[in-house]
Amino acid sequence: MAAALEFCGIAPLLWLVNGHAFLGYWREDTSLSTAASDDVPELVSLVQRGYIGLVETTMLTGRQLITPASLRSSPESDYIEAGQEKIQAVTDIRRARFDGIHPLPARTTSESGEPVVTNYVPQAKAGPVVPEKQGKVARHDGTAPNVPARVTQWKNALLDLSLRNRLINFTDTARFPLAVPSTWIGPFEDLINNGTSISLIPSNQISAVNQERGIRFGRDLPQDELIGMLSAKKAVYAEVSEEAYNSKMRGLAYKAKTQTEETGANNLYLALGSLLWELDGRTLRSPLVLVPVNLTSAGKNGLYRVTLDEAGQSTPNYCLLEKLTQTHGLRIPGLAEPAEDGSGIDLDAAFNAVREAISAKGLAFRVENTVDLSMLQFAKFRLWKDLDESWEQFAKNRLMDHLISSPTELFNDPVKAADETDLDALSAHCPIPADSSQLQAVASAVAGQTFVLEGPPGTGKSQTITNLLTRAIVEGKRVLFVAEKRAALDVVQKRLEEVGMGPFSLDLHDKGSKPAAVRAQIKQALELRLDSDAQQLDTASTDLASARRGLIRYASRLHEENGAQLSLYSARTKALTFDPDGSALPLSVDFTASANETVLEPVRAVLRELPEYTDRARPSTNHPWRFVASAASADAKDQLTGDGQRIDAALDVLRSVEGLTGVVSSATSPSELRIFAALLEDRSVPVETLDVVRSGQWSAGAQHLEQLVSAFAAVNHPGLEKVGPEAMDLPLQDILGRAEQAAASGFFGRKKRMLAVVAELDAVVHSGANVRPKELVQLLQNLVAAQQQIHGLQAEAQAVPGMAVPQRWNPLTEAGQQALEHRLGWLRWAAQAVQPNAGDNSVPSKLRCAPSSTAASPSTRT
Repeated sequence: MAAALEFCGIAPLLWLVNGHAFLGYWREDTSLSTAASDDVPELVSLVQRGYIGLVETTMLTGRQLITPASLRSSPESDYIEAGQEKIQAVTDIRRARFDGIHPLPARTTSESGEPVVTNYVPQAKAGPVVPEKQGKVARHDGTAPNVPARVTQWKNALLDLSLRNRLINFTDTARFPLAVPSTWIGPFEDLINNGTSISLIPSNQISAVNQERGIRFGRDLPQDELIGMLSAKKAVYAEVSEEAYNSKMRGLAYKAKTQTEETGANNLYLALGSLLWELDGRTLRSPLVLVPVNLTSAGKNGLYRVTLDEAGQSTPNYCLLEKLTQTHGLRIPGLAEPAEDGSGIDLDAAFNAVREAISAKGLAFRVENTVDLSMLQFAKFRLWKDLDESWEQFAKNRLMDHLISSPTELFNDPVKAADETDLDALSAHCPIPADSSQLQAVASAVAGQTFVLEGPPGTGKSQTITNLLTRAIVEGKRVLFVAEKRAALDVVQKRLEEVGMGPFSLDLHDKGSKPAAVRAQIKQALELRLDSDAQQLDTASTDLASARRGLIRYASRLHEENGAQLSLYSARTKALTFDPDGSALPLSVDFTASANETVLEPVRAVLRELPEYTDRARPSTNHPWRFVASAASADAKDQLTGDGQRIDAALDVLRSVEGLTGVVSSATSPSELRIFAALLEDRSVPVETLDVVRSGQWSAGAQHLEQLVSAFAAVNHPGLEKVGPEAMDLPLQDILGRAEQAAASGFFGRKKRMLAVVAELDAVVHSGANVRPKELVQLLQNLVAAQQQIHGLQAEAQAVPGMAVPQRWNPLTEAGQQALEHRLGWLRWAAQAVQPNAGDNSVPSKLRCAPSSTAASPSTRT
């Protein structure tokens, strides 16, 4: 089917999910940025916004009765709404063709037996008219409006007529029902529009008498009692219990307030009346009339009140009207343009108009007299309506015409920039200091150019906008400044007020666009009178001109070249390229001031040729005095002095030990001195112990120790397939105790505690290995067993005379094995080096002949 869609000119998409694939298609003339995409959130968003349609093609192979709606709804419910994690990737066939990816050639055999190879050749076909996606309004007035595709795309993005919109699918979870008597919905709407505050009472806060009568909730009270409460006390019951009243009301009020502050639109509405209707076999509920309200706390008794938002009024649900026109061709003029009764809409007449329209159409719909409080997104419909009715007027603007007719082409601005703009003069007429790029933007905007100004936070965009607005007002221009967030409007408004332009800025934000406030601000601007201080302005202009001349002189001198054709700027730039640790040749100020290219070139030539002569007198790298090859710095002199002092101190220590000087003096070569130094590597081993090392018993014990360690290291110990030998250095017994405690804990939180213990092993776990919580205890028990064996080997090593292993010695690591090998090797070598028959004048003989006091000192012990 994907091939058939492509042949018909419709761009197909292949949706790959776990063990399955289904078909998608573009409902707009567009494609993905790559032939294959796994950006699931963005793909799902394209479906939900109506840009992509879905078809479950496997349903076409069965025998059950299917409808187009079921073909579309099956993948949407299975994967888009409930199983997004199953989606793996989407292949865009159109993008694949654009990228040069085509099907493999088809090989067939002709009637004569000759092989025939057929290559895929993409053909440009005019596809059928794509069904309008959700959000696109169909017209039924017999005319075919020539609406550009770009305008249609903007309208589709603004108006959401899908079932995700609460104005279409008013679900029970979105509703906050109020117990208004069905016969009193009209008077209730009149009370709200007249500015009356209506208190909301918890549903179970009823009198004891009514409770004795078996009435549990306020909605079950007699209608006349509810009417009396509404007319006399201006109160109605809300569908919320007394226990949850404060939390739910407070949350709803906070949410409404946050939406108003961030977007400027109040999304808290009273939904008056409901239409129960059907769409594709599904029963829907939709509100009929919307009244914007505010929800505030009523005082000590804790009750909340709803009052009319002065910036709004009772409005029909235009989203529902457009949806009914699109799906059922149902038009309801009595609701689209309702009659008024002096206090809002005549609800009875509007509801009767709806009933008559659905009856005339033969539809089994019904109208219910309900009142609900809910958060509803209704602000974008105003934008959609403006675009639907006035796009031709918008297209008269050159930029809008470009975005509508040729959005993929480069915009050629008919307004050309001035050849040279005096930015300094412009800066003097801007209230906020600006750099050259910001001033150029102001100049371009005042000239009427179209451009995009971009910059990260903190680069002065709001300052630039303030300067731009100020200069435009001075030039007699009118400016409309819009922003997505209220905070951006507040920042610019604050800056305009700081520079004295506040009276000329009119806030059209929904929250502040009350008629009285607008009239007052316009009156203030018309009556504003300003007196200028001409003398102060002249003085400031003179100071500015003086400062500007100083800056010009500074820039000129900064780049002025000297006789060596170097300016301060270029010289500093060149100096930054040199090695900062290299020594510099000192030059006098007189030389640098008078030097020119003629003088400097011979100096440069001498410095280039100097190493050819100085290298001949430089000592070799092995010479003891090789450090004199360069002039010693102060640090080098201090280092040489320190080395000499340390040598003297070492000789003093040597002389302080009786007999040690003779031992050292007996050395006749550097090799004997190295033997003596090696014997002092471990001064805790007496000469007597080294005599034991030469015995056969010691050799057998050392060999047995080596065999034990080799055998232990060669065995594959359980648990070390997941962790490294470094795990033996950890307090495994303590970690095992925490793991056993976590495993024995309750179900809730057990996994989290086990994972916390697993995290203690992260540093020693092999790359790619995974320690699961359920195997943690067994793993630690195996590791503890291996660690106890290591402790046994440590005890074996300590039993060998002369052996000393650290507490954290690990025979499983290469370092631990090398340490054992080094220690045993050193003991064997030292034992041979101090044999009695080594000679009377040798270092070992001198050690044995040293006085007892010397033999007992640390310096005479090997």
